[in-house]
Amino acid sequence: MVSVANRPQIWSEGQTRGYPDSGEASFYDRHEWCLNPLLTLEDQLTRLGEELDHARSLAPGWQRDECVINVYLLVCGIGCTVDDYLGRRAWDMSLIAEHFPRLRFAVAILRHLLSLSHELSKWISDRPVRRWRRHWARCVDLACATLAGGGALSDEQRWSELRSTRDELSRATLPHRLRRRRLRIPEGFRCQDLSHHDVLALARRFAERCPDHRGALGVIGIRTAGAYFAPLAHAHFAALGWNPVSWLTIRPREGLTGPEQRQLRKFARDRARLVVIDDHPNTGTTLTLVLTALVRCGIAPQRIAILTPRHPVRPGWTLPREAPGADGVMMVTLEPGETYQAQLLTAPAVEALLSHWFGQRGWQRIAVRPSAWVDAVNARLADHCREGFQVRLKRVFEIELGKDHEDPIVVHVVAKSVGWGWLGYHAYLAGTRLVGFVPPVIGLRHGLLFSQWVGDVTDPPSGLLKPVPATTLAAYVARRTQCLRLSEDPRLESHDTSWDGWTMLLAVLRRAYGSYFGRLKISALRGVLRGFTSPHPILVDGRMRGSSGWRHQRPCISWITSIITSVQPNSTSSTLPTISPRPCSSSDSRSRPNPNWFTPTRDRPRMDPLPIESCCISC
Repeated sequence: MVSVANRPQIWSEGQTRGYPDSGEASFYDRHEWCLNPLLTLEDQLTRLGEELDHARSLAPGWQRDECVINVYLLVCGIGCTVDDYLGRRAWDMSLIAEHFPRLRFAVAILRHLLSLSHELSKWISDRPVRRWRRHWARCVDLACATLAGGGALSDEQRWSELRSTRDELSRATLPHRLRRRRLRIPEGFRCQDLSHHDVLALARRFAERCPDHRGALGVIGIRTAGAYFAPLAHAHFAALGWNPVSWLTIRPREGLTGPEQRQLRKFARDRARLVVIDDHPNTGTTLTLVLTALVRCGIAPQRIAILTPRHPVRPGWTLPREAPGADGVMMVTLEPGETYQAQLLTAPAVEALLSHWFGQRGWQRIAVRPSAWVDAVNARLADHCREGFQVRLKRVFEIELGKDHEDPIVVHVVAKSVGWGWLGYHAYLAGTRLVGFVPPVIGLRHGLLFSQWVGDVTDPPSGLLKPVPATTLAAYVARRTQCLRLSEDPRLESHDTSWDGWTMLLAVLRRAYGSYFGRLKISALRGVLRGFTSPHPILVDGRMRGSSGWRHQRPCISWITSIITSVQPNSTSSTLPTISPRPCSSSDSRSRPNPNWFTPTRDRPRMDPLPIESCCISC
C-alpha cells in the first residue's frame, strides 16, 4: 500500500531549518554576502580571496566544486568591471542611435568629436589601470583553465599561481571610482538557466564542425555575458591544441574602443577565424552590430562563427537577414532542452540528488514515479517559460519514499533554477531563513533549488483576488527585515543601467521636466532620492504593482521566489522596523508575477493558523 502524504512526517520543524549532517547550511551561510550581488570591485577582490582560502581547506566534493565555480565567476566579473571602466564614455548617445538606426554612423562620429578631450585625458590617466588589466588576464585564464581542463599545469599549480597573482594585484593602487564601481550581473548565469557547462558545450560543437585546428583563432565575447563565456571558450580551444588563440570582450551598443578596433584589425591581417559568443539572443540587434563592426575591420563573414544558446521564448531564432553577411556566417546553437540544468531535471538525475538528502533522514528507497497530474503541471510550467526571458526553468516530481517494514509514502518536490554558483545562493538563504513563510527547502545543487510542494497536485489553480491579512504581511515583513538585511542599497549608482524601483521612480519624476530636459535632470533627482534611502535595506521579492501582485489561491506549486504564508503572529508581536517600500535589486527583480501557484506551509510555534487560505507574494 502506498499512501499519498500531503503532510508527510519527513518535514519536521528541525529538518526544514537546515541540514547540518551534509554541511550544506554552514556552507551557504558563510556566503551571506550573496544577498547583494551588486558587488563593488573592492568587494569582488575580497570575496575572491575568501573563496581561494576556503577552497584550500576543502576536500574534493561538491563544496570544493562550488568554490571553483565561484572563483571563475568572481575573476571574470572583476575583468568585466575593469573593462567597462576603461570603456566608459563622456557622452552616451546609444539611445539616439537605437531610436534612429539610420543615423547610427553619424551619431558615432559626433560622439567621437565631442569626446576627443575626454579620451585624451582618459588615455593618460588610465595607463596604470590598463597595465593592471593585462596582468589580471592571467588570473582569468587560470580560473577558466581549471574548469576547462587540459594544459601543462595541474589544478594545484593553477590554484597557487592564481592566489599569488590575486594577492599581488589586490595591493595595487587603483582609482577610487574604479574600486567603487559595481558588478554588472550576467543574466545568463543569474536568471536564464545557463551554466559554464553550456559554454563548454557550445565550444565543443564548434570544434567538431571545424576539425582543422591550424591557423589563428580569435574569441570575441559580448559583454556582459561574453566576459564569462569568451575566456572559458578560449581555455577549451587552447586545451584542444588550437594555436594561436586569443580572446577579447566588447560592448557593441556603446561602440568599440581604440584598443578593441586595433585588435580586430590584427585578426583581419592574420586571417584569423573568429568566434563570437553571447547568451540568449532576442532581436539579434546586438549581433548585427558586432557583424557590422567586424566587416568594417576587414573580416570576411565566411570566417566568422556565432555561438549562442536558444531560449524557449525564441526557439527558432536565426540571425536577422539584414545582418552583414548573414548567409555566410556559421551558426552554432544549443537548444533549451540540451542545457546542463535541463538535463539534470530528468528522473535518474533527480533520484540521485534526492537520494543524498532523503537518505540522510533515514529513507532507504527513493524513486521518481510517473504521474499524469504532475505531467500536466509540468506542461503548464513549460508554457510559462515561453512568456519571457526572465522566467526560470521549473519542474515538479512525484517521489516515492520507503523504509524497511513500513509502507512507502508519496511526496511532491519542485525544482527551480535560481542561478549558477554564488549567483544563486540567495535563494537558499531566503528559503531557509523564511521558514514558516515558504515551503521547506530541501537543498541546492547545480543551481537548482529543491523544495517541498505542499498540497494536492490535482487541485486546479484559482486566480481569485482576496485581501491579504495585515498581520500576515506584518509577520512576513518583520521576518525579512530581521533575517535578510543588506549592508547597503547599491541601486542609486549613476552607472547602473538595470531596471528596478529606483529607476522606475526616476523615470516618473523626470517627466515633469519634459521628455528631453528630463533626461538632464536624472543626476540631480538621483542625488535628492539618496536622502530617502532606507537605513536598513533588505532583500525583497521585486516589483509588485498594486493588488495584481497578490494572489489568493488554493495550494498548487511551491517555489522560492513566491513568498507564501498561512500563519500569523500572536497579537503581542513587536513593532515592525521601518523599511523603504520599494524593491531591492538583490532578488529576482525582473521575474514576472505568476498567479498560477503556490502553497501554504506548516503551522509554526508561537503562531496561530489562519483559515484555509494562502497568500503568495509574486516577484
